[in-house]
Amino acid sequence: MLKIPLIKEYLFEVVEKNEENLKIIDCLINNKITDEKIAESTNIKINTVRKILYKLYDSHLATYERNKDKETNWFTYTWTFDNENIVSELSFRHETKISKLEDILESEENNSFYICPKDENRFDFAVALQNKFKCPNCSTELNWHDNEYRISIIKEKIDASISEFNDFEKLIKNLKT
Repeated sequence: MLKIPLIKEYLFEVVEKNEENLKIIDCLINNKITDEKIAESTNIKINTVRKILYKLYDSHLATYERNKDKETNWFTYTWTFDNENIVSELSFRHETKISKLEDILESEENNSFYICPKDENRFDFAVALQNKFKCPNCSTELNWHDNEYRISIIKEKIDASISEFNDFEKLIKNLKT
């Protein structure tokens, strides 16, 4: 699962990007394991292991079971990585990203924009009209801005994002079968 770039990228947002954290996550994926065993098998301090496990837990990417040892009265925490939540979180993020890009695209396609040649601030038609087509910051006359290039870039980002996520979904389906 850590070989999938989208998953790895997201996990590094949750925990700092370093090799120790990767070892902890790798040890946890597809295993039901105690924090002590993770620390032992990775040679990483137990406090560091627990810190990463709690970050994963706070992000709904790991769950734990707490069991009391009858002899010592100590609690043992057995951790599990939640594969389903990471997929649903990435799906949600993808949908949100696409939605935002589509909103920006709609705004770009349905509005005229003006730009200040001096400070390069960009204004939509309503703001430009309100300021009599003068920059509200420096009073320089605004020029009409051709946003076709910007529109094409946004469309490319949408297509790339959809393609990336489709590839991700295919990988996930292959992992499940």
